[in-house]
Amino acid sequence: MRGSIHYQIIAVFNESGIFVPGHSKHCAKQLARSKGNRSSHDVSKQLGIFSYATAGAYLDIWHQCASYIRHSHGVKKIEDITPDHIKGYLCHKIERQVAYCTFQLESSALQKFERALNLFSFKHGLGVVYCFDSAIIEASEIARKTLIKKEHARAYRNPYAIINALDGMQKLCGLIQVQGGARIHEVSLLKESQMRGMDIDAVTQELRGVIHLTNTKGGLPRDVAILPETYDELQDSISDRGLFSIDVNSYRRALMTAASQTGQTYQSTHGLRWNYAQTRFKKCMDKGFTYEESLTIVSKEMGHKRSFITLHYLAPTVE
Repeated sequence: MRGSIHYQIIAVFNESGIFVPGHSKHCAKQLARSKGNRSSHDVSKQLGIFSYATAGAYLDIWHQCASYIRHSHGVKKIEDITPDHIKGYLCHKIERQVAYCTFQLESSALQKFERALNLFSFKHGLGVVYCFDSAIIEASEIARKTLIKKEHARAYRNPYAIINALDGMQKLCGLIQVQGGARIHEVSLLKESQMRGMDIDAVTQELRGVIHLTNTKGGLPRDVAILPETYDELQDSISDRGLFSIDVNSYRRALMTAASQTGQTYQSTHGLRWNYAQTRFKKCMDKGFTYEESLTIVSKEMGHKRSFITLHYLAPTVE
């Protein structure tokens, strides 16, 4: 292919058909399984890119990868990219000590790059078949041994031990945070009008109590879901008092004391959001959602506009 390496990247993206906004990912998964793909990895490899946010993030990584290969190996044609080039790029990222969650995003993007290249090659009759699996797996093994040890998350090792050390409304607030992923200022004052009753969790298909948050960061109202027993306790509190209210500074001090009592490092009230993000992301993956879908679900539930902000919360807890 002629043109700059970046021109070629755009051509592959546009002409491969990898980007399919508005299409049903569910139907695409069913089609992939009907063709004999059984594992989540094999199914994911057959899927396109369905959202503009994912497309933008992946394209940026494709450009970075192509630039690295161009400058490091002198490769000017995109069809000449090999698995060794992909592994070299990922190892370069490891050497630069990127966050482990960032490395995972890079790997996911390059897996889709393989798919786009194969679609492009087939469409234009180039006769080239790309497979980056071994390169990505080998680099991932290196990353797990090096990057993951460099991470430090603000999640609590045992959040429920801390919450159980709290009393009254402060304990209830901790439960709401860790089960719903809410910021402290979003739930420090709740009214009857914000209680939306019970509904089925779209991920787990379990019953959850829904709270409508209005005092949100960015001003975009959203719903959070908590366990039924926590919802009932919150509903009783609001019925008795007219509203649910706590002093944020007193709550922070109580959390700090509870963390010390349970032998954990105090990570502020926000640490409970980290716990929510990690637990929820794992549940999404366990239920068969793809990596990108899981990021999007958790991001939306936590009030983030961009799905990849969730990566920040997925660093492993270190104590």
